Amino acid sequence: MELIAIFIIGLFLGNFLPAYFSQKGKFAAVKEDIGTITEKVENIKTDNAIILETVRSKNTLRSLAVEKRLEVHQNAFTSWLNMSRAIHSPEITKKVIECQEFWGENCIYLDPKARDAFVEAYHSASNHYSLLNAYRGTGNEKGIQEIKDNFQRVMGAGNLILAAMELPPLTDSNLEELGIEENA
Repeated sequence: MELIAIFIIGLFLGNFLPAYFSQKGKFAAVKEDIGTITEKVENIKTDNAIILETVRSKNTLRSLAVEKRLEVHQNAFTSWLNMSRAIHSPEITKKVIECQEFWGENCIYLDPKARDAFVEAYHSASNHYSLLNAYRGTGNEKGIQEIKDNFQRVMGAGNLILAAMELPPLTDSNLEELGIEENA
């Protein structure tokens, strides 16, 4: 009987214990691997959170800048519109000065093409009355063309300001609705 008991204990120790310790070793290795993987996952989460916050901050600043730029382009369009309406009136000098002041305070927010067109428009508007007087009644074709070209420089700024904000251009009926003369 003792021999059988020793045999069973030997069998138990020879088969079960190595399998037991082998399995225990695997569990310990898996536990260690899980700890390493968990640490890596947490590091990635932290890195992603930092990147996400950086992107959010930049997008917030960009959003604020876009809102400001849109506002400035709207105000540039309004200034241009007021100046264009006054191009054949004595108020043109006052409107040109208002445009110059607006430009000085806001030019940094304007799209480069809109900025250049705006300046060209108010310079041309300030010269328009003089050109009309210089060539009135002369029949000078070159002078008439100069008046038309000058007027186009004034009028072209409106569409460039709109294009800078990706808005549709003005049509002739829009100009009429806005009270702007279509002729030089």
